[in-house]
Amino acid sequence: MDNHTGFHLRFQDEDRGDSFAQRYITALFLFCGTFCCLWFTLGLNGLPVNLIVLSAAGGAYCAIGCGLKGRWRFLYVVATAAPIVLLVTRGIYVLEGWNATSNQIFLTLEGYLGRILPRYEVSETLPQILCLYLFLLLPTVALGELCGRVAGGGRTRLFVSILLVPLLWIAALFLRAPLPLAGAAVLVAAGLVLAGRRLPVKSILVDGRKFFPRLLALTAALILIALIPALLLRDIADATSARRAAAQMIHGIRYEWNGRILPEGDFRRQPDTAEGDARMYWAVLESEKAHYFRGFVGESYTGSGWAQLSAEQRAEYATLFAWLHGRGFYGQNQYASLADALGLPEDVLEIQVDNAEAHTGYLYTPYELTRNAHDSGRIGDESLPAGGLRGEAAYTLALSGGSALDDEGLYRMLASAYRSGNPAAMEYLTAENAYRSFVYDNYLDLPDTARAAIARFLAGLELPAGELSFPDAKLVVNAYLSTLGYTNALETPWPGVSSGDFLTYFLEGNREGSSIYFATAATLMFRYLGIPARYVEGFRFTRAELEAASANGPVSLGGANAGAWAEVYRDGVGFVPFVLNPPDLHLPDQEWQSMEQEYIPPEGASSGTLADWQNYFLRILGALLILLLAAALALVIRRALIRRRLRKRLSVSDNAIAVSRITAYLVGALSYAGVHYQRGSLFTLRPALDSGFDRQLGEEYEAVIRIQQAALFSGRETADGDRAQVEAFLGGFLDRLKERASTVERLRLTWVACVL
Repeated sequence: MDNHTGFHLRFQDEDRGDSFAQRYITALFLFCGTFCCLWFTLGLNGLPVNLIVLSAAGGAYCAIGCGLKGRWRFLYVVATAAPIVLLVTRGIYVLEGWNATSNQIFLTLEGYLGRILPRYEVSETLPQILCLYLFLLLPTVALGELCGRVAGGGRTRLFVSILLVPLLWIAALFLRAPLPLAGAAVLVAAGLVLAGRRLPVKSILVDGRKFFPRLLALTAALILIALIPALLLRDIADATSARRAAAQMIHGIRYEWNGRILPEGDFRRQPDTAEGDARMYWAVLESEKAHYFRGFVGESYTGSGWAQLSAEQRAEYATLFAWLHGRGFYGQNQYASLADALGLPEDVLEIQVDNAEAHTGYLYTPYELTRNAHDSGRIGDESLPAGGLRGEAAYTLALSGGSALDDEGLYRMLASAYRSGNPAAMEYLTAENAYRSFVYDNYLDLPDTARAAIARFLAGLELPAGELSFPDAKLVVNAYLSTLGYTNALETPWPGVSSGDFLTYFLEGNREGSSIYFATAATLMFRYLGIPARYVEGFRFTRAELEAASANGPVSLGGANAGAWAEVYRDGVGFVPFVLNPPDLHLPDQEWQSMEQEYIPPEGASSGTLADWQNYFLRILGALLILLLAAALALVIRRALIRRRLRKRLSVSDNAIAVSRITAYLVGALSYAGVHYQRGSLFTLRPALDSGFDRQLGEEYEAVIRIQQAALFSGRETADGDRAQVEAFLGGFLDRLKERASTVERLRLTWVACVL
């Protein structure tokens, strides 16, 4: 503490005398952590390049970004000219490297997002390894120089570096990407080293409080906030599972605000109690057909419920679905495509849907869906995702004529059209055959525990040597499931994971359950018998209900029509909702089943439409907007807290203390006008004020310092007028500081420094 002035100040803008070695080591930490995370998360380790060579180039540019002095400054010119020369002389090589690198990144992102991403054409004449090195050098050296500038920069760059770790974690959470733990650890270390070097422990705020411990607390808090979703979870064995479970929590927050009357495939969670009595949703009314509106579709049985195929599994079929969607084939409206191929008359029923109580993450759509927009970039056609941050609760659907329950009639018509060589039917079957390969690859999977339980349940059943036919499989499932008891309650009274496998509990323990139990058992039994099947949750409406809704208003999705069922894939026709106890199961021989054509989609058939890129852009823009709003809110709260604390400190009743504190704050504010206090007498700042502003301001400042000196050392009571004079000078100086500052500087002084 200074014995003459009564206080000591250190400002961010003063020269700290940091050595080049300190800045360089900090920059290397930051570069290595960031480079490692980006390299492995984006899948660039799949490229045939040496990571050490690129890291060495990035490390060299770290040194340049840290600030070279003396005779080494000529390296700035060399470092700036090198990329320019590279682009001018070898631009075609760099462009080729961009294409190859982008293809690798898109391939990795397909595994994270489960979406179709475009591919760039790669030349066969240029040396690919050289092209990769020339292109990758550019972002690597740019990252190195950026890390060097952050290591040698001010508070804004420091704040960005502290935010880097949680932001990368959140990005990995969004992508469900495996963030390298070693890289994340180096980033944390870099942030702490940077904080410790930029703000030593002896740094003190104007109010006399240590700032470095608060910075450490802020860093820890930011990392903790990013980890909260994972820390809230229990029984999570590894970081990847934690990220996925946290993403599931976020998914629930986004889409379950409207209610959850169905378990959405997770039988460990109890759905909300549905109003009205549940029904036997597989029962077919004799007088009219029913329509099934599917929502959640379970593709993989987990032992405690159903999950959708992972993004990694979907990515294997990116080329296939790009080819299918390019031909206009979508699984969600396969019935409508078949009707068009068969030349059936178009009979469209248009309805409005009002989702009153259910999950809003996807649209509840009928099997007869037609003329609705589809996402051409999505891999897999099990459901139709809803748009928007919170999903969609109201939308319009168009239904084609007929019903999915008429699959036998459609099957016969398609077989006849095939035998007659109908060109439209042949084109449809070409696409359907490709889609069928995806279905058989993914919807016959059966865990060993479930297989053993079904084998015990079907004990005594002798299966034919060959494949079981579609109608015979329905007979078997129908006969055996009819021996179990049915309950209307949608809630699942399953004791939980501790009781073992869900299917085993139903078949061998409880032997009674709701449609959720029967749908699970039916789906797995069909798979056991060699018929692809999926678990579905949704709503069932009669034809009369839909026609009444079309005439009088929207159809309301609520508990009275909710339930679950199995859907079985019928070759050529598509997925059929499995109906218990249908009137006629004995069908004629399916003589055209042997007609399957060997079809392999052309390699590299993938293209991103303008709508796809607009969708990506809007999502990225939405995420950035959310981050900006969060940052703005944080700045507003921070400014309010700082200003309130300042007003509290400056509004003390003792005039002498108030004058001392106001003067201390004034001296700190002078630094933002280029008038820096080092040490010694405060009167030494007068010449800088005279030259930087005017003589009158210098005289007023000198009068303020005399009042401050008298308040500290005279022992006399400070008058109210003296205090008012000091306060008026501070206010006038801040007004002049605001007037002479640029727009950017004014924003910094207002929201970052919180001086104005």
